[in-house]
Amino acid sequence: MELYEAINSRRTVRDFENEPIVAEYLGTFQKLIERMTAKDIIEGTLTKWLSQADENDPVKCGFPKCKKHDAYICVHGCQVCTD
Repeated sequence: MELYEAINSRRTVRDFENEPIVAEYLGTFQKLIERMTAKDIIEGTLTKWLSQADENDPVKCGFPKCKKHDAYICVHGCQVCTD
């Protein structure tokens, strides 16, 4: 349920210049999650992905967040700052 709350809370944020696009993609993302079943999970994929991640990858650094946007930082930085 936390993921749905996160998606819905981002839909109410009004400081994005591209808010309509963000809202549309969040809606699409929510539909994908709602359709997902246990059959869609491929065993071992997470372990493989983590083993291939660089040591500076956010997945291995505690998933830091952008102080300005409270968005998770990816390998390329904050997706909101760099948009």
